[in-house]
Amino acid sequence: MILEILDRGSEVRARHRFGPGPLTLGRAYDNDVILDDAYVAPHHARFELTESGWTAVDLGSGNGTYVAGQPDPVQRVQLKDDLQLRIGHTQLRVRAPDHPVAPELIARRPHPLRGMLAFGTVLAAASAVLLLSTYASVRREIEWLALLGSLLLPAMLLLGWIGGWAFASRIFTGRSSILRHAKIALLGVAAAVVANELSGYVLFALSLPGSDTVASLLNAVILAAILYRHLQLVARAAPRRLAMTATVLSACLFGGIWFAGLASRPEYSGKLRYVYALKAPYFRLAPAHSVEDFFSHADDIRSELDALRRKD
Repeated sequence: MILEILDRGSEVRARHRFGPGPLTLGRAYDNDVILDDAYVAPHHARFELTESGWTAVDLGSGNGTYVAGQPDPVQRVQLKDDLQLRIGHTQLRVRAPDHPVAPELIARRPHPLRGMLAFGTVLAAASAVLLLSTYASVRREIEWLALLGSLLLPAMLLLGWIGGWAFASRIFTGRSSILRHAKIALLGVAAAVVANELSGYVLFALSLPGSDTVASLLNAVILAAILYRHLQLVARAAPRRLAMTATVLSACLFGGIWFAGLASRPEYSGKLRYVYALKAPYFRLAPAHSVEDFFSHADDIRSELDALRRKD
């Protein structure tokens, strides 16, 4: 039989083959399987071969031995293929020697230029998207040198971001994976730029204020996805834990930015809410207002301001 020690994500951390003699488990150093878990007794359980097959026996531990899906501890339990046990905070699984396994993955021999070509394609696409977005935001005569110079600082920050993740990968996995980190970062930048532009057009078309709030929410989701992909290359942990970590980091960052800008929000600063991103008129879907409506509304505002001034 095979004993598997699992992590919290049910991924296998270690495997031990046992039989035909008994197998002891616990924290003490004279056990066959030593478990570094403070909630496991020094001599917690024993696997022994009986007439009916392999049996797990609790050795009088304080925290007991549990079968997955059962609320009460067990003193003895018959071992069978794919049975999961918990002793202390350690998850165990028993597998038979003939347990079916998935076929091997076919390793593809990487072409020496394949990674560079993919990186170059992503870099060109991200640069084009960022340049077009910057070009579209300019409301005066284009100065190409100044336009390219405005991209220098974001490019340096992006290189620092990629280098930091590559360094972390080198420390924790022995491989920098710099091209993969670069593709993740560049795709994230391109996705953020496209999402911000699309949200601006949608809000302009519907004449809705609050484009900064929508953009922040979109950027938070994109950043969480980027962090998740980076963490997958750096940390060997359960996907759920990586996703939780990425979500919390992104929420903390954008939550801090939101609180920092709270004083400038219209409801606190007294500023008017308006759609500040102007687009071409044919993108507008909201009904237009006549000149008479505009000036009548302006007269109402003027009357309110005059009343407030007289009151002061």
